[in-house]
Amino acid sequence: MNPLLPDARPGPKAMEHYGGFGSTIHEELSMGDVSRVLRRQRPVILWSILAGLALALLSSLLMTPNYRSVAHVELKSADGNKLGLSDFSPESDSGADDLGTNLSTLTEMLHSDGLAMETIQQNNLEAVDPYKTSKIGKFAAEADLPLADAPLRRIEVLKRFKSNLNVKPLPGTRLVQISFDDRDPKRSAAVVNSLIGIYISDYIARHYSSAVQASDWLQKQIEDLKQQVAVSNKQVTDFEKENGFFGFVGTGSDNAQNPLLQKLVALNQSVVQAESERIQKEAIIKLLATRDPELIVGLGSNPQVLNGVAGTDLAVLQSLRLQEAQLKAQYSDMESKYGSRYPTLVETKSQMASIQSSIARAVDNLRSRAENDYSLAAKNESMLKQTYDQNVADANKLNDKATQFQLLSKEAEGNRALYEGLRTKLREAEVAASVRGANITIVDRALPMPTPSSPNYPLNLSLGLGAGLLFGLGAAFYRNRGDHTLETVEAMEAVSPVPILGAVPSLTRLKQASSPRGLASSVGRVINGHSQRIENEDRLSLEAYRQIRASILINTAGAALRTILVTSPMNGDGKSNSVIELASAFAFSGARVLALDSDLRRAEVDTRSGKNTQKGLSDLLAGEGDANDFIQPHSSVANLFVLPSGSSLESPLLLIESPRFRQLLENLKRNFDFILIDSPPVSFFADVSVMAPMMDATVLVVRAGVTPKQAFQRSCRALLDSGSKLLGVIVNDVALDSSNFYGYYGYHGKDAASSYAKN
Repeated sequence: MNPLLPDARPGPKAMEHYGGFGSTIHEELSMGDVSRVLRRQRPVILWSILAGLALALLSSLLMTPNYRSVAHVELKSADGNKLGLSDFSPESDSGADDLGTNLSTLTEMLHSDGLAMETIQQNNLEAVDPYKTSKIGKFAAEADLPLADAPLRRIEVLKRFKSNLNVKPLPGTRLVQISFDDRDPKRSAAVVNSLIGIYISDYIARHYSSAVQASDWLQKQIEDLKQQVAVSNKQVTDFEKENGFFGFVGTGSDNAQNPLLQKLVALNQSVVQAESERIQKEAIIKLLATRDPELIVGLGSNPQVLNGVAGTDLAVLQSLRLQEAQLKAQYSDMESKYGSRYPTLVETKSQMASIQSSIARAVDNLRSRAENDYSLAAKNESMLKQTYDQNVADANKLNDKATQFQLLSKEAEGNRALYEGLRTKLREAEVAASVRGANITIVDRALPMPTPSSPNYPLNLSLGLGAGLLFGLGAAFYRNRGDHTLETVEAMEAVSPVPILGAVPSLTRLKQASSPRGLASSVGRVINGHSQRIENEDRLSLEAYRQIRASILINTAGAALRTILVTSPMNGDGKSNSVIELASAFAFSGARVLALDSDLRRAEVDTRSGKNTQKGLSDLLAGEGDANDFIQPHSSVANLFVLPSGSSLESPLLLIESPRFRQLLENLKRNFDFILIDSPPVSFFADVSVMAPMMDATVLVVRAGVTPKQAFQRSCRALLDSGSKLLGVIVNDVALDSSNFYGYYGYHGKDAASSYAKN
């Protein structure tokens, strides 16, 4: 077989349709199919993109400009107290929390309702849009009430405020970013700075109050100790006056070497230390009696004050406090969003009650431990005093006067040292609480921005472009689902039960001709079988139809081939033009060829030949005259003759079915080597089903990108069911730049197409 000719064997997909053309082939789209869909639906995609851009631009123009002011604060590290001073604040032992927990706590506190309310009131935001609420409707009853006493207004204003507030930690740092969007750039910056300032003020006030509360009680204990020091000093002085022991303490060598005296000195120091511990334990009990978790957590900052309380209980208490704060924030947020009857609020409230109960138990555990420690300290102090008293009695027996004097002196010195030590600790705590400040440092203050942050034109246009592109692609493939035209030769091969005889190039697509008749005008430029057309057009068209002629002859080798019926599924498929072109190809080989127009409803072949035809086939079948009276030679093609259709008829089927039509065909076979018959479209009229069985072969002409698949399948079924010898299919109007055309005609088609485009 000629390698330039299409394979005459139907493929396996075509064989699936040989007995039933109504079935549907399900194929996955190849890259070539996708490319063709995109090319065909390019206007839809472009218009979708333009619509997306237009909508994005319009929405951006209609949006109210908002200005975003941003500030950054740094969370202080655990060693924020650089002076080394002790205090009683809850955060003085900040090592109990990790960085993530501290950042989360700070973020929730900055986003809390309390800070938001103070910021709203400080900046009078309720008086300006969009935070101003209407005085009618559901807010009418609260119009004259303060914001704190108007729950509906408060919830709405907080909702609007928080929708513009954004607080987020920066990953991998100790920084927290605070931003606020507002229509006024100055107000936006003022709100951010106010929020930070209010947080710092509240933080300092809250923690200073805790430290002061703890130090007030310690101050009372110091006053009592001060009185004890005064009494001790007076006793030493009185003893010196009464016994004349001036300068006795520590001056004699015998006193320094006396073991009993040294033991008494050591016991006295132990008694003083035990008394100090007992006082501290008693102070702890007093603080625990307040049952304030925040004050109790702060005790863990000073191991000297809370030496006997287990650190694990304090860590548990601190963790419970953090969970309680988070649940309170969630509860407030859900209450503001969904109302007090929201089911999840009940669960959250139950969790809060459970945590509060756990906090109370933890406080009770701490208090029980502290009471046990106090009891032990008191017993220890009592035991030491008893031991000390016994040793004093023994010492008195040896040197009652001298020992008593030294004891009085040491007692006075011990009380004085204890007094000075506690007084120093108290002052350090007070100073540390004053200078410690907040747990954050302002890195960048918020400043008014010169340009709005929204609408973001580049972002909106990009989103519009993306949305338009996605919508366009979706619309393109959706439209393609409803497009059942056969676009390519491969698509026709997939559904055709017979071979593809050849592909005819689409010259009109390059020329952009306005003629609705396709390639009909090319016939008049062929004179006497010699090429007088435009060179490239002649090469493409003649080569295509010569190959189709060769394919027909090869596929009918060994069989009598005289009459060829040419039909098509639809009007406008190029059937009549194919009759003239194919007849010319047969005539070029020297055969006598007759082009017979049997479309008695609409004459095509005669008008394309340039003949003035008043009479033709319809008149001949009606009994008017002889065939030789109506057959005319073609005006420009040698050996080609034309029998026009003649007068148009509305119901020519009776003439086609008559014996006279069969007899006419037999008579014409005697005078012509080949008879090519142009018939009506097979999908519309029964004329083809009647004529096709009379012919030696039938050729179906389809138009690429125009003929619907369903019409093509119905036409094939109708022709095969009528008993006709359906030889194959001619694919008309194939694009010159299509791989299908190159596949059938190799480099000739490609070279000719390039040359034609240049000319």
